[in-house]
Amino acid sequence: MITKRIIVKGVVQGVGFRPFVYNRAAGLGIMGTVANTTRCVEILAQGTEEAVAALERAVRETPPPQSRVESVESVTVENPPVFDGFTIEESRADDVRIVRISRDLALCPDCRRELFDPRDRRFFYPYINCTNCGPRFTIVRDIPYDRANTTMSSFPMCPECEREYSDPADRRFHAQPNACHVCGPHVSLCDRNGVTIVRGVDSSSVKDLIERTAAMLSGGAIIAVKGLGGFHIACRADDEKTVAALRWRKRREEKPLAVMVRDIESARRLVELGETEERRLLDVDAPIMLLPKKPGHGLAEAVAPRSSTLGLMLPYTPLQHLLFSRIDVPLVMTSANFSDEPIACRNDEALHRLSPICDYFLQGDRDIQTRADDSVVRLFRGGDYPIRRARGFTPSPVVMRTALKRPVLAVGAELKNTVCLAHGDSAFLSQHVGDLKDRETYRAFLDAIRHFLALLDVTPSLIAHDLHPQYLSTQFALDPPPDFEWAAAALKFPVQHHHAHIASCMAERGLRGPVIGVALDGTGLGTDGTVWGGEILVADRARFERRAHLGTVAMPGGDLAVREPWRMAAACLREACGNGWRDVLPPSLSGIPEQKLAVTAAQLESSLSLPVTSSCGRLFDAMSAISGVCLEARYEGQPAIEFEQAFAGNGSGDENGYRFSIEEKSDGIVIDWRGVVLSAAMDARKRTSSATISGKFHRGLADVLASTVSTVARKTGLKDVVLSGGCFMNMTLLEGLALRIEHNGLKPIVHERVPCNDGGLALGQAVVAAENVG
Repeated sequence: MITKRIIVKGVVQGVGFRPFVYNRAAGLGIMGTVANTTRCVEILAQGTEEAVAALERAVRETPPPQSRVESVESVTVENPPVFDGFTIEESRADDVRIVRISRDLALCPDCRRELFDPRDRRFFYPYINCTNCGPRFTIVRDIPYDRANTTMSSFPMCPECEREYSDPADRRFHAQPNACHVCGPHVSLCDRNGVTIVRGVDSSSVKDLIERTAAMLSGGAIIAVKGLGGFHIACRADDEKTVAALRWRKRREEKPLAVMVRDIESARRLVELGETEERRLLDVDAPIMLLPKKPGHGLAEAVAPRSSTLGLMLPYTPLQHLLFSRIDVPLVMTSANFSDEPIACRNDEALHRLSPICDYFLQGDRDIQTRADDSVVRLFRGGDYPIRRARGFTPSPVVMRTALKRPVLAVGAELKNTVCLAHGDSAFLSQHVGDLKDRETYRAFLDAIRHFLALLDVTPSLIAHDLHPQYLSTQFALDPPPDFEWAAAALKFPVQHHHAHIASCMAERGLRGPVIGVALDGTGLGTDGTVWGGEILVADRARFERRAHLGTVAMPGGDLAVREPWRMAAACLREACGNGWRDVLPPSLSGIPEQKLAVTAAQLESSLSLPVTSSCGRLFDAMSAISGVCLEARYEGQPAIEFEQAFAGNGSGDENGYRFSIEEKSDGIVIDWRGVVLSAAMDARKRTSSATISGKFHRGLADVLASTVSTVARKTGLKDVVLSGGCFMNMTLLEGLALRIEHNGLKPIVHERVPCNDGGLALGQAVVAAENVG
C-alpha cells in the first residue's frame, strides 16, 4: 500500500476533471481525495502500487476531452493518514495562482438531446449545460472555478440540481453553471423600449417565446440575441431588404456579415465543405469559418458583397439551437454593436446602445462577466489559421518552450488590439478587444487587463508596448491611469512593430531564432521614423536586422490615403513617372474630382510633412484603385481584400507576374515596385480585367519576395522563414509565397494559434521585451 500526492496542472478546472479522477479512483479501489486549488488539481491517492500507477497513467494519457494536461508531478507521501474512501474536497486557495480557466464550450450532444426531449426536465431550457459544455471564461469572476466565483452565484440550485451537482457519477457533477427551469436564469423577449412581450419561465412559455421570435425573424425583424460572450444582431440572411436595413442601421456599409445556419447539412448548401472543414465547424469552440461560397447559395448579395467567401458558423448555445428548431433559413449573426464599438454584453447596455438598430431583444438573466466576440478562423494546409481569437480560444495560453524570468504585460497595437499577460512558460492572450480609438473599446481594453491580472494574480514588473507614441496602448504603458498603481513602477520596453509580428509567430511555434522574417502589413512605425510594412528581417527573440524592404512612397493626406486608396495610386504613379504621372492615369481614376487631384498633386510635389511608407498594405491599396476594384475603403483592409477576391474568383492563373526590380544598397535590399505600378496602369488603360491585373500582381509579388528571401538565406545560412503581418490574411499571397519558399529549399513557418494580424502582436511584444530586460 502506498500514498502519492499527484499534482496536475493545465486546463483542469471546469472540464469535469475531479469527477473523472473520482470515478477512475473508485474503479481502481483507490482511497484518498481530489481538490481544486488556485495552482492545480491535487490528488491524494492511496492504494496498491499498481492501482496508483494506473490512476496516474489515466490522468496523463486519457484525461477528460476538454481538459489539457500540461504537467503531472507525483511524490510519495510519508506517514500519510489512512483514508476510508475517496472524496472530492472543497476547493482551496494557495499562495500562487497558475490554474488554467477553461474556454467556453459549444453545447454537447447529450445536452442537445435533453433540450429537445419532452420527457426531460430541461426540455426547452435555454441555459442547459454540463461539465462537457457551456460557459466558462465569460462567466468566471475569480478562481478557483467554483459557482461562488461566477455570475451564477446569484442562482441557488434547487434540490434536484443540487443532487446532480453533488453526485460524482452524474454528468453535471460540479458543473458550475448547472441550472434548470425551476432555479436558474430565464430569457425574455422585449421590444426596443424594454417592455417585456413574453418571459420564458418553463418549457411552455419558452416555446412560446421561441416561436414568436422565429416568426418575427421570418417576417424581416432585426433582433438582438444574447449569446455566451455578448449579444448578436440577427436577421434573415436570404432577404436583401432586411440585410440592407441592418447595414444602414448598424452603419456597416460593406464589410461582410457572419451567417449562422441550423446544421451541417444547411452549411453544405451554402459553402464548399470538405471533411476537415466539417469537423472544424462542429468543434467545441464553434468558430466562424471563412469558406468558399457555393454557386446558387441563395443568400442576399448584401451579406458578403463582392466576396467569394462567407463567414459561417453553427449554433453553439442552447438558445441558438432552440431558435433554429423553429426557423430553417440562414440568419445573419453579427456582433451587437455599431461599427468599431465593443460588443454589447449586458441587458441594459444592449437596450441603450442597440435600440436604433434592433426591433426586439432576446435577453437573458445570466450575466456575462467578460465580453468576447466570436472567433474567426480559416484553414491553411489543413490546419487552423486564426483571423480573430476570442470566444472558444481565450483564455487558453500559448505555452512556450522557455520560461520567462519575470511577468510581462504587453499592451498590443491600436487596431485589432489584444493584450498579453505572460509569466513562467505561459502567455495568456486576451480576447479580441478591437480598435482603441473608440472610447468604449478603450474601456474594454482596461477591463481586459484588470480581469487577467485578477484571474492570474500576477503583478507585471515589465510592460511591453509599440514604438508608436500616439497609440493609446503606448500611452497607457507610459502614463497609466491612477488605478493601475503597479504600472507606474513597472519597467517599460518599446518593441518595433514588425519585430513583434515575427516574434509572435516564433513564440507560438517554439522557435528561438535567428530566422528570416517576412513582415507585411499596413502600418507600423520603423526605427527610422518612417512607416514600415513591407519588411524582410533577420530576427531572433531579442533583436532584428532589417535586410530588405519595399521601396518607399509618400502618403498624400496621411491617414486619409488609407480611407481613399486612389490617393496611394496617385502617389505610386508619381513615384513611377515623375511629373507626368497624370498622363498615365487609369480609367478608374478619371472620376476623381479635379480639385481633389490637384490638391493631391500639390501635396506630392511639395512632399512637406507627408508620411513616407514602405507598406505592403498601401501598395495593395494602390493596385486595387488602379485596377478599378476599390477607390474608397468602407472598412479596414477592404481595397486589398477585394483586390485579392478579384483574382481568386475570376483569374485564370495563366499570365506571367509583373516584374519587380531589386536594388542592392548599403543598408539592404530595396524591392522596387515602380515598374509594376506603371505596367498595371497601362494594362488598365487597355481595359485589361481587374482579375488579370490582380493575378499578375500577386504572382509578381510572391516571385520577388521569394527571390529576396533566398538572397538573404544565402548570405546568412538561415533556412526558417517566418511569415507574419496582416497582409498574410491574403491566402493567395500566403500560399503563393510559401510554395516558392519551399521550392527554393527553405521552410515557411506560419501562425497556427494566434492571428498573423495585429491581434497576435502582443505575444511578440511580451517575448521581445522579456528577452531584452531579462
